[in-house]
Amino acid sequence: MALTGTATKTLDGKPPDLKSPVLRKDEAYVLDSLKTGIMIIATDGTIAECNRAITRLLGISKSQLTGQRVEDTGMLTSLPELASYLGKLDSLPADFRTRVGTQKESPLVEVRLKPLVNEDGERIGTLLQCEDVTLEERFEHTVEALRMTGNDLETSNEELQVTNEELEATNDELQSTNEELATTNEELQSLNEELQTTNLELADRTKETDLLNQAYAQNAWVCRYS
Repeated sequence: MALTGTATKTLDGKPPDLKSPVLRKDEAYVLDSLKTGIMIIATDGTIAECNRAITRLLGISKSQLTGQRVEDTGMLTSLPELASYLGKLDSLPADFRTRVGTQKESPLVEVRLKPLVNEDGERIGTLLQCEDVTLEERFEHTVEALRMTGNDLETSNEELQVTNEELEATNDELQSTNEELATTNEELQSLNEELQTTNLELADRTKETDLLNQAYAQNAWVCRYS
């Protein structure tokens, strides 16, 4: 049974007989060598064939799956969301992601359901592909976390830039204030020099006045006793 393309023909070109799902050894080897989980479900709901990859994902042995109806195998416990799709097989194809089981830490798998039809276009079964995308999910979460961290850093950088601008503005104001203070100090120094000069002039005038007063007093004494 060839699973390439539409997976509707065997290696000899004939449509698969899902009521008697017997694979040749080479076909079984190819099926089991695939990393993608493969399951073929007949139109009556029984599992016609599956490979090792899907048994590992589901944690159910091949002997517990093949020849059994899907709802009798525990698959719906492993893939809870599958039940809603099995009731709508006419609306296939369908893709969905789900956890294997109900645990939050359980592997995340991507499930693809495709109709199998024969050469006359008649539906003869369903192809279920199941792939573990847990690492992809972790990678996506890591990328998202890095993106969020990048956004936080960008926000922090913007805040730092605003703070730096405010500090620069404050420094400019302080520099302007210092320049004004320097100008004021120069003016005060100039006033002090003027006051010092004035005080010296006043001191000189005071001395002159004292000398004049002394001379006046002497003249007055001379005039009095002459």
